[in-house]
Formats: sequence, C-alpha cells, structure tokens
Amino acid sequence: MNCPICNKTMLETETAGMMTCERTTIKVPAIDMEVESVHAIYFLNKEGQAIIKTIEALPYIFQIHDDPKSIRQTRISKLIKGYKYGDNVSMITFGEQRINCEQLIVVPSVVNIQWDNPEAVKERVQMYMLFS
Repeated sequence: MNCPICNKTMLETETAGMMTCERTTIKVPAIDMEVESVHAIYFLNKEGQAIIKTIEALPYIFQIHDDPKSIRQTRISKLIKGYKYGDNVSMITFGEQRINCEQLIVVPSVVNIQWDNPEAVKERVQMYMLFS
C-alpha cells in the first residue's frame, strides 16, 4: 500500500493492522513552522482494507472513516497558528511539537482528493466549507 501524498510504500507498525508513511519534516507556511509529519496513517480491517485513514495534507488533516459496516464520514481540520480556544479546537502532537488544530467540518461521506496536489486539496476544502 502506498502513501497517498508521497507515493512511497507505507510501513507496518508494531500495532496490528496499522500502517504509516515514513516520518518526514515539512515546512507549513500557514503556521510558519516545520512539522514532523507521517503523511498518512491507515488502520486496516481483517480483509486488509483501510477503514480508518488519517491523511496529513498540511495544514489540513483529514480523518476518514470508511467502514461499510459502521460509519462513513470525513472530519476536516486545519492547523492554526498561535493559541485559540473553543469547542472545535484541540492540540495535536507532531513528534515533540504540540500545535492547535481547528475542526472545520464533518462531511457525511468519504472524501477522496488528489492528495499529492496541495492546491486541489485547498480548493476541495473551500468547496466543502462553502456548501456547509
């Protein structure tokens, strides 16, 4: 299975049924920081299908639940600069960094984007926000 962003082969982890891309440092202009990212984390079911995906198309983070037996939705969040408080803001850990992340929208379906194209990702997020 390949990473949807860098297309490198994803690695199995010590956690059964979990695969991840290699950790890499990425410059994120939106928050003016370098962030340690794994691009993608997949949780597989017994059949080897990715039913939960976290895709870090920074500054956006997509949590995709694609389990036909359960839930099918996508949570879209965005890393934010500085500190902000609210019901839809949480801290996310990247390596040893803790960064504020704001949940933008929950889409009641599975989102599929050209993940390796930052402009396409941004346009799709803006479209979802416009029609929410």
